[in-house]
Amino acid sequence: MKTLYDVLGVRPDADPETVKTAFRRAVKAHHPDLQGRDAAASEQIKIIIAANEVLGDPERRAAYDEDLAFDRALALSEWLTVIIRSASALAVLGVVLIGAIELWAAWTGTPIGDMRWTTHHRAEIATAVLPEPVPPGTRSAEQDALPAGEPTSSEARPVAPSITPESASGDTEAETTVGVSAISPPTAADPPPTTAASYRERAIDWSRKGDLDKAIADLNQAVRLAPDDAQAYHERGNAWGRKGDTDRALADYERALQIEPRDPRIFHDRGLMWERKGELDKALGDLDHAVRMSFTDPEVYTDRGAVWFEKGRYDRALADFDRAIKINPSLVIAYARRADVLERKGDQEHARADRDQAAQLDHGSPGAIRTDIGPTLDMDH
Repeated sequence: MKTLYDVLGVRPDADPETVKTAFRRAVKAHHPDLQGRDAAASEQIKIIIAANEVLGDPERRAAYDEDLAFDRALALSEWLTVIIRSASALAVLGVVLIGAIELWAAWTGTPIGDMRWTTHHRAEIATAVLPEPVPPGTRSAEQDALPAGEPTSSEARPVAPSITPESASGDTEAETTVGVSAISPPTAADPPPTTAASYRERAIDWSRKGDLDKAIADLNQAVRLAPDDAQAYHERGNAWGRKGDTDRALADYERALQIEPRDPRIFHDRGLMWERKGELDKALGDLDHAVRMSFTDPEVYTDRGAVWFEKGRYDRALADFDRAIKINPSLVIAYARRADVLERKGDQEHARADRDQAAQLDHGSPGAIRTDIGPTLDMDH
């Protein structure tokens, strides 16, 4: 696709001076006065001027770069989806063709390639793995090779006798029967965790049940056993955040990112924690990292839009909510938060439409949903 950089003939990493020089060159090459008042040249000069207005403004250029990267990521995702579906279709077609060939061969009696050889050897393999039946009361050659008195798999092995109701009665003689015991063994208790991973998994389960103290205790054990377990620090940071201890949460997120600096989930959760503390610029920095690493996560865009709204940057907030809805048209929170922004901008009609859409998706009544934008943090993964 043609970009604004293509319009000016510069690379995406061109510095401002290069962009300015390219703009002047493009204007000179397409100016209507030099092109005999050509209508096409007039249209092209408008496109060149619009491109320069965006690329010449650092903030607008940054927003455009994000949009461009987002569109490319979506295009790549759609392309990969087509490839995967095509591969699946080819695999199904191959199975169908093989079945059709075998049916045709069986119907006509005509061998296909080395099919007759394959069928013959399939029969050989099948008979090779099946033992010859041994008449009752006799021993096979393999059984004769065993030490005397050793029971074989085909001979009955004595098991613990089971007590019948008759034998439990005092009126009859106790009898024992050879067979499977009717008394089931007691179920063994779950073994205690012994590895960092098992402590971490149990901690996640405690967290889901709302027992944060036990979750933190297990995560403490996990990081003692595996000091480089980024996920354990991340989950412990989530637990501290839910308990309201933002400082400990941020410390754990920092340690997790030192170990795993390419995990967008950690940046996302730390960004929400900075937002909770009122550090909006730091929150935006972390959410920007999360967006760059995970272009197709609508919740990241929604949460970053909420921070832009708190900073009073309504256009940037709307852009993020628009992207979130483009990725997931059923994301209720994105419609509700976009309605808040539209309402603040005085666009009551579109705000009402977004609230109605959110209510419809949430199976509520029109106008019932109102989501005030502010710090939110979902800690369960």
